[in-house]
Amino acid sequence: MADIDVTPAQLDLTLYAGDGLKLRFVFTLSATGDPWEGADGDWEAQVRTAEADPDILVSFVIDDSDADDGIIIASLTGDDTRSILAAITGPVKNCYWDLQQTPTGEEPRTWYKGKVKSGQDVTR
Repeated sequence: MADIDVTPAQLDLTLYAGDGLKLRFVFTLSATGDPWEGADGDWEAQVRTAEADPDILVSFVIDDSDADDGIIIASLTGDDTRSILAAITGPVKNCYWDLQQTPTGEEPRTWYKGKVKSGQDVTR
């Protein structure tokens, strides 16, 4: 029997406090390698100290200007990565993130999720 798995792909992030980050996601059709034309709609990515935490620790800035080519860029600033480090230096050892798309007029779909860790920068 075939399975259908629509859970997000696991993608853990290990960051370096104070350094900015740009993640480039390229969505293509597996059969042809052509850009996936379904990347329109609203994209969001957030980091929280716990998956069920109502408070957002940081939000990624999303650049979807090349969504027609299947390209989405999610960015964090150096201040964002410092905030993540500050959150995990106490009793919390990981934060959590995900990347979600809500196509126009449709239900949301979460593409990636994972843990977020951060190391302390030396040069600051």
